[in-house]
Amino acid sequence: MQNFLFDFDGTLINSAPGLMQSVIDVAAKNKLPYKTEDEIMPHLGLAEFHVFRDLYGVAAEEEAEISEQMSLRYAELADQLQRPFAGIPDWLQMLKDDGATLIVCSVRQPQNSAPLLERMGLLSYFDDVWGNDEGSGRNTKAKVIEYELNKAKMDPLQTVMVGDKDFDCIAAKANGLFMLGCSYGYGSPQELFDYKSDLIISNVTQGQQATRILRRM
Repeated sequence: MQNFLFDFDGTLINSAPGLMQSVIDVAAKNKLPYKTEDEIMPHLGLAEFHVFRDLYGVAAEEEAEISEQMSLRYAELADQLQRPFAGIPDWLQMLKDDGATLIVCSVRQPQNSAPLLERMGLLSYFDDVWGNDEGSGRNTKAKVIEYELNKAKMDPLQTVMVGDKDFDCIAAKANGLFMLGCSYGYGSPQELFDYKSDLIISNVTQGQQATRILRRM
């Protein structure tokens, strides 16, 4: 396998504390109903407006404004409340040294992902950053991958999706990719199994071992 697409939230970055606090703060600012952290947690890792649409029932005409508020608040909190998962730099360096192509593939917009990656010292490991583009209709990870694979003329059979949630699995399978499920993130092992991950890892060390083998396939 040559190409490795890494999800952002819950795979590269432990962004749960920053995302959680951002949702709580924006909900309070907009006088939305109170939700517990347990209620919010399953929705973390989704595009910002989906959190508020699915969890709080925010109307379509309010999504853009709420999404912008969420992005701004998260940017304010990001430096103090989020970090890469332990071992991520070593994992990326191992793949880079072995000649793999590394891509960030997220439902975040690239202009939001790239500065965060740079501040955490991870951006230089990646060959490109893919993400959501609402204006063009690429508003799901499956659509983002389909578009970018075609644009880059990248072979799906040589491409691995590394992610932690059901929608990573759905996107991988829709595009014929190998799915490496990361249960150390926000998705449970059962969720990753149910959505047909090809392989499930429980920590970054296992990820290094798995991708070392996948590089030889």
